[in-house]
Amino acid sequence: MVATARRQRATAPLEPTTPSRAAELLALLDTNPGASTEAQCRRLVLAKEFTVLEAQRFLHIRHPPARVLNLRQDGHSIADRWVRQTSERGHEHRTKLYTLLGLEGQVDA
Repeated sequence: MVATARRQRATAPLEPTTPSRAAELLALLDTNPGASTEAQCRRLVLAKEFTVLEAQRFLHIRHPPARVLNLRQDGHSIADRWVRQTSERGHEHRTKLYTLLGLEGQVDA
């Protein structure tokens, strides 16, 4: 089991946050302030795709998986996969990358 987890960590793709992506996420925070669950969920919906580290660092969401659960309970379809990302201190982490696909049952025109 431990060997499998290590192998997954080693094979997860590296997903760096580009400076332009960081600026986009910070702009979402500036235009959608607030610490309420609703405000945090709104920022995630507007971001459309984010990692746990990005949501914590740039969107000021302390526990992004809880907000993802809220969004899923509200009918949002959200895909996730493991990626690797480097923290601001230079440490590499395995983290989830979430991609919002839309509302359940929603048909794109």
